[in-house]
Amino acid sequence: MKTIRRLLGLSAAIAMSCTSIPASAFEEEKYDLYVNGSQFTSVNLSIACGEGTAVFDGKDTLTLTDAFLDEPSGSPEGSFLYGVINSGLPDLKIVLVGENVIDGRNNVNDGIDSDGSCNVTITGPGSLEIKDAYYGTYIGYWEDPGADLTITGGASVKVTEPSCAGIWVNHDITFDGCKAEIIKSDEGRYNGIVSNVGGTVTFTDSEVEVKTYCAALDLGNGDDTEHAIVVNSGTVTLESRSLPTDPDDRYNGVAVSCEPDGGSKETKCTLTVNGGILNIKAEGKCVDLPADKIILGDGVTYIKGTSLTDGGNVIVGIDEEPAFPGDVDGNNRLNMKDLATLQRYVNGWDVKINEKNADLTGEGKINMKDVAELQKLLNSLPPE
Repeated sequence: MKTIRRLLGLSAAIAMSCTSIPASAFEEEKYDLYVNGSQFTSVNLSIACGEGTAVFDGKDTLTLTDAFLDEPSGSPEGSFLYGVINSGLPDLKIVLVGENVIDGRNNVNDGIDSDGSCNVTITGPGSLEIKDAYYGTYIGYWEDPGADLTITGGASVKVTEPSCAGIWVNHDITFDGCKAEIIKSDEGRYNGIVSNVGGTVTFTDSEVEVKTYCAALDLGNGDDTEHAIVVNSGTVTLESRSLPTDPDDRYNGVAVSCEPDGGSKETKCTLTVNGGILNIKAEGKCVDLPADKIILGDGVTYIKGTSLTDGGNVIVGIDEEPAFPGDVDGNNRLNMKDLATLQRYVNGWDVKINEKNADLTGEGKINMKDVAELQKLLNSLPPE
């Protein structure tokens, strides 16, 4: 009898424990991340995107695998985001796998948006093209500064034909070990890359190319904070064409622009080049900064300010191509043709050479010693 009572008591306890579990334990958890028209939840962590997928880990990582995204998404409560990807997460990491595309549907939607101070990092071995968007990215709010965008980890990001800016971030932008390209072929006023509210744009071991009308790279929004551009290494190409419809626009054909403080009109921007290659092509000013705001370090490989027409201004002092030792004929390739050309030059033939590349000994003169050094260099190269 005691055994039966114990069993009945145990059954009652189990029943009571089950009924005491709060209903919230069975509720679907919703995450502040919206992709391709859907919100991620605890029971919906994978969203179909064309023939690919968008998968969220329930914490901070979104993986895009051969995804095609073109549906406008909802946004976190109280925010106004218009992206195909909208994030209200403090730190969202987007991992690219394969080839991914965001289609803004004829400039109606943004590509990637984030709320308030919500940072976004794009990484991974894959690629992402954001095409025909209104903004390619719009990260953070101007009223709530502190949202950063980082592109790193070998990721390749291309923004083509945005209606407004290709990359707009309301604080820091970091290109670190990546490839990025922004192409605006229409004559719209908006700029290629914009960093606002005390932002710093940093380039390290990256290949970044911007082609646009108006400013290729613009810092500041009339606020009274410091802004900076820092080129550490890699190759940065900024190309800006003039607006024939608005020749008096202050951004017209300017490769690098910094908006002064609205009250003091003081330029609070600096351009620091510690190394790498900075190639500027502009129909207007190359860099809209006073000379004392441009800082050149010892590791600079190449800075060139050119113009697409004769009206451009060259304001930086290093304007020679970087040396390519051994490339005697100057075709950016190293092979036996360079050795033959150098031998002919030393023997008195009337041939054209790149003297900087031909002076392999660094003695300031070209002779058989350079021929011998070039032969050693060619012998050390792997076969083509």
